[in-house]
Amino acid sequence: MKAQHFFYAMIGLNTALFLSQLMGWDMRPFAALYPLNHPELRWWQWFTHIFLHENILHLLLNMYAIYFFGAPVLATMKTRKFALLYLLGGLIGGALYNLVLAIQTPAAYVPHSQILGASGAAFAILAAFAMRFPNAPLGIMFLPFEFKAKYFVMAIVAYEIFATFSGVSLFGSNIAHMAHVGGAIVGCLLTWLWRKRHIHLVK
Repeated sequence: MKAQHFFYAMIGLNTALFLSQLMGWDMRPFAALYPLNHPELRWWQWFTHIFLHENILHLLLNMYAIYFFGAPVLATMKTRKFALLYLLGGLIGGALYNLVLAIQTPAAYVPHSQILGASGAAFAILAAFAMRFPNAPLGIMFLPFEFKAKYFVMAIVAYEIFATFSGVSLFGSNIAHMAHVGGAIVGCLLTWLWRKRHIHLVK
């Protein structure tokens, strides 16, 4: 599969599953990721949750980030690497969120919240963008100035960690902040490893 085909296939799959959800075929009860101590947790949910979304805004934000940052990142790597970046970002993002949730909640309490969305994958791609293009200018809507990509990602990750452990979130309490952090870690590590390997091969 060509790189561009995989890129648009991921966006198309996310969109198609959300549309099917609106039409009554709701996969969330068995495909969203449950907490570690929940009896409904299944192995496939670690992957399937990456392709589901809660609402239209959730979908649009993730697809915009994947498209905007994914296109230049995809131009710098092969399809299999981009696929690994996407899938591992979502997988590790969900795993880190569930791990922190398990640590923060009492053992006797079984949280009923599910995690879903491509946010971990989107943050992996965003972090890879910042690693590949660290000085690229990025702006935030309604702010009159821009940030370099490397500082932009650092600031967002710092906020996500703060929101997780302080309980203070600018966008509501149903945000899986540590999934974003997990995705960003994957993006940074994979890009660093691939760059290091490339430099070694060139030498």
